[in-house]
Amino acid sequence: DDPVLESIAESLHEDHPPVAALYTDTGQYICAIGRDLWVYTYSREASVVAWSVYPLKGTDQEADIDYFAQLGSRLYLRRQDNRLLVIDPDVKTDWDGDYEVDIDFMFQSLKSIGEMKQFIGFDMVMEGAADVSFGYDAYRREDESLPITVDGNTRSGQLNPMEILATELSPRIRYTGPNDLRVDSITVYFEKLGII
Repeated sequence: DDPVLESIAESLHEDHPPVAALYTDTGQYICAIGRDLWVYTYSREASVVAWSVYPLKGTDQEADIDYFAQLGSRLYLRRQDNRLLVIDPDVKTDWDGDYEVDIDFMFQSLKSIGEMKQFIGFDMVMEGAADVSFGYDAYRREDESLPITVDGNTRSGQLNPMEILATELSPRIRYTGPNDLRVDSITVYFEKLGII
């Protein structure tokens, strides 16, 4: 029941054979299916294992990615119409528009599966500003708290409020803009209320 892998499987079609490459500068496995780039990121140092999808905006529906090549820190993608796209870590916009970042973490039971918890707040260590909300029902993934805008490291200031009763949480981070966004940690504060 992994929604990302289900989406990848739904994207597969004989008219859109997948093409993949390892982008060595970032340690990411990138798989192009049609116009979408499915990226698997693994970092032991940052404790990150995640899938993400990057729809290639502004490209023609009929021109799928059919080849990858890396030169220096740039990754070149060739489309079927022989146009080149470049992934460059120094570029901060996408087709003359801002990047949209949507990060949805898996539901976390915080080492106490099935126990009801009263979540009272959270702190973050990050660079940049983003809207943060929390999913609280794994069976109704659309249910989430109201977003709070978080800017930078909040550990030394006041606690970001969060009033949720749930057995598990799914942190969600949303950002649109040209600036860098880096999330190092999320700490949630809660009281255990017992087994339900």
